Amino acid sequence: MRSPVGWANTPLRRLRSDLKDPLLRNGYALLVNVGVTSLLGFLYWIVAARTYTPVHVGLSSTAIAVVQFLAGLAGQPSIANALTRFLPPAATRLTLRAYGVAAGAGALVSALYIGATHLPLGVPVVLGQSWILALALGASVVVWCVFALQDAVLTGVRQAVWVPLENGLYGIGKIVLLVALAPVTPEYGIVVSWALPALVLLPPVNLLIFRRLLRRHATAGEGDHDGRTVTRFIGGDYLGSIFALAAVDLLPVLVVARLGPAATAYFYLPFLIVYSVELVAVNLGVSLTVEGALDRSRLAEVAASVFRRIAALVVPVVLVLLLVPGLVLSVYGPAYAEQGSDLLRLLALGVLAKTVTTISFSLARVERRVARIALVQGVLFVLLMGLAWVLMGTMGLNGVGLAYLITQVVVAAAVLPVVLRTLRRA
Repeated sequence: MRSPVGWANTPLRRLRSDLKDPLLRNGYALLVNVGVTSLLGFLYWIVAARTYTPVHVGLSSTAIAVVQFLAGLAGQPSIANALTRFLPPAATRLTLRAYGVAAGAGALVSALYIGATHLPLGVPVVLGQSWILALALGASVVVWCVFALQDAVLTGVRQAVWVPLENGLYGIGKIVLLVALAPVTPEYGIVVSWALPALVLLPPVNLLIFRRLLRRHATAGEGDHDGRTVTRFIGGDYLGSIFALAAVDLLPVLVVARLGPAATAYFYLPFLIVYSVELVAVNLGVSLTVEGALDRSRLAEVAASVFRRIAALVVPVVLVLLLVPGLVLSVYGPAYAEQGSDLLRLLALGVLAKTVTTISFSLARVERRVARIALVQGVLFVLLMGLAWVLMGTMGLNGVGLAYLITQVVVAAAVLPVVLRTLRRA
C-alpha cells in the first residue's frame, strides 16, 4: 500500500521525468505560454469591452486582424514554420535572414495595401485615410513580423521556456496601455496598446537570442538540409499559411462587412476564446515538428504523446464552453453573453475536430509535404468563408459558428486517414 505522501509525489515525479524529454519540455513551455497569453488576452479584452464602446471594439479588432493578415501575406508564418523545422548550426545567419525577409516583405505588402485604400478599388480602410495612420499601420505590420518570429527562434533552439515570459510581459504591457489610453484616445487606444509593447520588447528579446541562445545552439549538431531546401519549404508552405491566416483574420472583416461593427465585437470575443483553445494543439504541434524532424524514428511515439496531452487539456475546456457559455462570456458584459452564447457552443464543437487537422499539418511539415498543407488549408478557407457568408444571411452570428463547425468536421474527416497512414509508416 502506498502512503498518501507517495500518491501526492507521483505527479511530481512524472512531471520531472517529462521535463527531461525535450519534446515535453518544449511542449509544456508552449502550453504555459498558451495559458499566460490566453489569460492576459481575456483580461485585455474584458477591459476593452468594459472601457470602450462595442463599435470601437469591433473596428479595432478588425484593424488588428488586418495587421496580422498583412504579416501573413509577408510570409511570417511560413518563415516561422521553417525556423522551427530547420534551424541549423548556422542559426545566427538564418535568423538574421529570416528577420530581414519578413520585415522587408511586411513593409512591401503594407505599402501595397495603403496604396490600394487610396484608390477607388473598394479596399476597406480600418484606421482612416490619414497618411500618419496608414504609416502607423505599416509599421505595426513590420514590428509584428519580427516579434512573431522570435517565438519560432526560441522554440527551434529548444528554449521555449523563454516564450511565456516574453509574451507575459507583452500581455501585461498591453493591458496597462489599454487603460492609460482610454481617456486619451478611445478611437485608437486598443490598436496602439496592442502594437506598442511588441516594439518595446524587440531589443531585449533579440539581445538574449543572439548573444546567448543562438551561440549555444550552434554547437548542438548538424541539420539535414541546406539553404535551397529551406527556401523550397518556405515557398511551398507559404500558400497554406496565407489560407490559414485568411481563415482567421479575414473572418472578422467578413462579419463587419455583412453584419456591422457591433456584431463583430459580439463575434470576435467568442472567436478569440476558441482560438486560444486551438493554440493548445498548435503549440504542441510545433514541439512535435521540432522533435519529429530531429528523430523521425520516434515520430509515431511523439505524435501519440502529443495526442494524449491535447485530449487531456482541450476536452475539459470544450465541455465548460458547451455547458456554461453565458457564464464565460458574462465577464465581458451581459450583452456579450446574450449575443454570443450559442455562437460559442458551435465554435467549441468545431475546435475538437480542428485539433486533428492541426496535428496533420505538423506531421506533414516533418515529412516536408507542404503541398498537402496548402491544399487542405485552401479547402478549409473556401468552405469556411463561403458557408459563413451564406449562413450569416439567415442565421446571423450563429451562421458563422455553424459554418465553422461544418468546415472543421469535414476537413478533419478527410485528413484523418492520412494521419493514421503517416503514423503507421513512421
